[in-house]
Amino acid sequence: MSPPRPLPRPLAQEPGWSLSFAGCGFRSLYYLGALSALLEEAPEIVLGAECFSGASSGSLVAAALAVGVSLTSLVSELVLVASEARSLPLGVFSPSFSLLKRLRGALMRLLPLDAHTLASGRLCVSITRVHDGKNLRVTHFSSRDQLMQVLLCSCFFPIYCGFLPPSYKGEWFMDGALSDNQPLSEFTNTIRFSPFSGESDICPKESGFSPIQVCYGNVSIEVNTGNVHRVWTSFLPQSPQVLLDICESGYTDALLFLSHSAQGSARSSEHSLKTGPKTGPKTGPKTGPKTGPKTGPTTGPTTGPTTGPTTGPTTGPTTGPTTGPTTGPTTGPTTGPTTGPTTGPTTGPTIGPAKPSHVLPEDFRRVLTADSLDLPPPLLLSGASAVLTPAPALYKSPKPRVQTRAQPES
Repeated sequence: MSPPRPLPRPLAQEPGWSLSFAGCGFRSLYYLGALSALLEEAPEIVLGAECFSGASSGSLVAAALAVGVSLTSLVSELVLVASEARSLPLGVFSPSFSLLKRLRGALMRLLPLDAHTLASGRLCVSITRVHDGKNLRVTHFSSRDQLMQVLLCSCFFPIYCGFLPPSYKGEWFMDGALSDNQPLSEFTNTIRFSPFSGESDICPKESGFSPIQVCYGNVSIEVNTGNVHRVWTSFLPQSPQVLLDICESGYTDALLFLSHSAQGSARSSEHSLKTGPKTGPKTGPKTGPKTGPKTGPTTGPTTGPTTGPTTGPTTGPTTGPTTGPTTGPTTGPTTGPTTGPTTGPTTGPTIGPAKPSHVLPEDFRRVLTADSLDLPPPLLLSGASAVLTPAPALYKSPKPRVQTRAQPES
C-alpha cells in the first residue's frame, strides 16, 4: 500500500484543491468523523477547498459542505434513517420503507432555500444515465428542487432503492458510483476520501500488505476480508454503536493522514539540507594527497633515521607514562556518566504521549449514543456549522492526471 500523498504545500497559497467522497451507503458516517478531525486540526483543508464532489451517499456529504449544513445535523439524519430501517422486519426492503422518500424529506429539512445558488460551481455530483450507462457530472443547479433531484439520482441504486429511477432533465439516472465513484479523482490536487482500504488519501489502513487491488469507479480497493465486510455492511443499516465506531475510524484515519503529510514535508526539508556536504569532499581529497607524498618520502628517510633513534627513546618514556595515567582516569569517568543519563531519559519519552487520545466531538457522541428513535433536534457542531458558510465560487479545473471522461453538465 502506498503512503498517503502529501498535502498541497502551502495550502493557503495553492488555491483550487477539492475534496472527493466515494459512495459507500450507510458507511458515510466515516466521512463525518474524518471531516471533524480536519476541522479541528487543519481547518484550512476544508474551509479553503474550492470544490466538493461525490457520488451516491458521498454526494450528500459534499452537498452539506458546499451549502454549509451542520455536520451534526447530518449525523442525526443518518442515524434516524438507519434506526427506522432496522426497526422494520425486512429492513430497507420493507414495503413500507422508501429510502428515496426518506432521503427527500431529510434534504427538505437540511438544505437552505438558496442551496442551489451556494452549490452551483462549488459542488460536483456524479450520476449515471440509465439507457447507456454514461457518466454525467452536474456542477450547476437552476433551483433548489433540481439540486435535490440530482442528489436523489446519484443515490438511486437499482432494486435496492426501488425499480423506478428518478429523472433529471427528462432522462432517467441512477447511482453515480456505478460509473464514477470518485469524481475529480484524476486531478492531482484532489484529496480523496473512501471508507474502504486502498490508495485513497484518507481511508482505513490494514495491518498487512495486500498485493491485490481492484479499481471500481476510479476508487482503488484492496482485496481483503476487512473490505468484504465494509462493502457488505454499506447496504445494511447498522446500530448506533457500530455507526459510532465507523465515525471514530474516520476521525483516526484523518489524523493519521495529517501525520503522514507532516512527515513528508519534514523529509523534504531534510533533503534540501543535504546539499552542503556534497561540496566539501570534492575539494579536500583533490589537493591534499597530490602534494604530500611527493615531498615527504624524498627528505624524510634521509634525515629521520640518523637523528630519530638518538633522542626519541631517551625522552619519550620518561615523561609519557608519568602524566598520562594521572590525569586521564581522574577527569573522564567523573563527568561522562553524570550528564548522559540525566538529560536523555528525562526529555525523550515525554514527547510521544503528550497529546491526548483521539476523541470525537461531544455533539457527535451524544447523537450516536442517544435513543435513535427519540432524538432531540439536530445539534450544531461548533467549528463546523458556524464556519462552513461558503461564498459562491466557480470551480476552475487544474491540470488533470488523465483525460476527463465526462464533461460537466451546465
